[in-house]
Amino acid sequence: MSSKKDFVPFSIENKKYGVALENFERVYRAVEITTLPNAPAAIQGVFNLRGEIIPVINIRKRFGVSEKEISLQDNILLLNFNQKRFAIIVDEIFSMITNQELLAATELYPGIDYVVGVVNHGDELAIICNLALLFQPDEEKFIIESLSELDQ
Repeated sequence: MSSKKDFVPFSIENKKYGVALENFERVYRAVEITTLPNAPAAIQGVFNLRGEIIPVINIRKRFGVSEKEISLQDNILLLNFNQKRFAIIVDEIFSMITNQELLAATELYPGIDYVVGVVNHGDELAIICNLALLFQPDEEKFIIESLSELDQ
């Protein structure tokens, strides 16, 4: 028997996704994202949050969703996983999903690494992101090296 958790749901191209509340820090309105030269495809860029440089993961690319320009209506989700802060850009944020059991992804979405499971969200399902695989170690290393070069 698994325990129930809280989730923060969001949409990309009218599909619902979510992250565990324990990994969610805050929502921001879209800001300018600075691209990094020669960045891996999944790195959208970085932005400055009160003096801290935050990497932005291109979740659209991770999920195979069509690319689009950032608009003022988009939202930035600031996430924290394994003491690493990073952000994703999403189309819309919804009210928190509370006290829901996570249904394992292995049966519903076999072979899709970036999904840990699904939860009920009204009469729809929200796909819950596997944050452990969303920000890959080689991408993190690229960000660290790029930021250290900027400091020099």
